[in-house]
Amino acid sequence: MGHQVSETSIPDRNPRRQGEAPPSSKGRFEIEILSVYYYPERRNVRAAVVLKTSFILHGDRKLKYAECPIAVYPEDRNSEPLAIGDYHPIIDEHVQVDYRTGQKYWHLNPAVNVMEAGAQIGSVGATRSDNKASTISLRAINRQETIPRISWYYQAGKNTIYPGVVTVLLIIENENPKGAPWFEFDLKLTRDLKVDVHGKKLFTDFRDRWVGVPEDGDGWTFKIRGQFNPDYAMTSLSRPHTSDSNVGLKAAARSMLDALSPP
Repeated sequence: MGHQVSETSIPDRNPRRQGEAPPSSKGRFEIEILSVYYYPERRNVRAAVVLKTSFILHGDRKLKYAECPIAVYPEDRNSEPLAIGDYHPIIDEHVQVDYRTGQKYWHLNPAVNVMEAGAQIGSVGATRSDNKASTISLRAINRQETIPRISWYYQAGKNTIYPGVVTVLLIIENENPKGAPWFEFDLKLTRDLKVDVHGKKLFTDFRDRWVGVPEDGDGWTFKIRGQFNPDYAMTSLSRPHTSDSNVGLKAAARSMLDALSPP
């Protein structure tokens, strides 16, 4: 990952978000930036960004499917485009979820392991007493377009609990830093955002999309103008494909398990 950048040369600034979703009676989607950390990579400069995505549901609704599309822009739209250098999860994550009906009992056990670049990437699972298991998943597609764009896809089976909070890691690369140890850029959650939920009623289970976008804009925009809480992203960079990663579906499932199974 290269050597650490001298933090004294990079301003500390909280990323500013522009755009708010209209209120919804069914729930809402939230996204925020937890950390931004700049570091050199060969002759380029990278920014590691940890994004927190949250699904806040009302009533008996459970997440069915979501698409979270993020576009990357340089601060100056006339300058050279940036690139998506890396991200996590970089491979599909699948988690088998189970619980014992009527009881707050959860069990976490290893599932399928996938080999990627010599690293063992684990999934997590749980087994319900009635053997009616279901699977939740998280995957990303890095779209190689004129404007760098990546989409995360969240999916869950019917009557399956999906973690309410999932963090992901996105690494933006400036291939022409001109000697600067950092750069300014924007991350935009576009109007292609989609969130569907399961409900007990037929019409809600069929296609109940409950998240909107601002009526007077084209999405939510984060303006990155310096580092922010860099230690979090540094930790994420040090173990993105390990069993104790702090981003991705596996980490979210563990946090969910802890919350549902208090000591």
